[in-house]
Amino acid sequence: MGPIGETGYVARHAIGDAMAERGFQPLTVAEALTTAGGLLRPGTDVAGIGRYRWSRARRLLPALAAARFTGLVPADAIAGPSGRADLLRELAALPPDDARAAITRTLARLLAAVLHSDPRTWIPRGP
Repeated sequence: MGPIGETGYVARHAIGDAMAERGFQPLTVAEALTTAGGLLRPGTDVAGIGRYRWSRARRLLPALAAARFTGLVPADAIAGPSGRADLLRELAALPPDDARAAITRTLARLLAAVLHSDPRTWIPRGP
């Protein structure tokens, strides 16, 4: 289970923001309990609950690249920008057309992951 931000160790030590910066976004108690209820099914050997920014977490914990985590950590979760500010700096350094293309590729990759499809088959269209 990922960190729960409203109680326990995370709340006592006020480390929720620090955990989120490192890729481990704290859950609320309600989120954890609601999700856990859906995971308690016959035949489920292992289950987990959490919101992770895997690229950040892999930078902090290189062991997440090990084979034993392949079923958990997405293959494309490479160490990338450390946050919104880094991403904005990278985009600002690009010519406008290249920045738009980078944003389009990123959005296509994220949407394709949600839709279980290949982003290379998508044809971006302007407004």
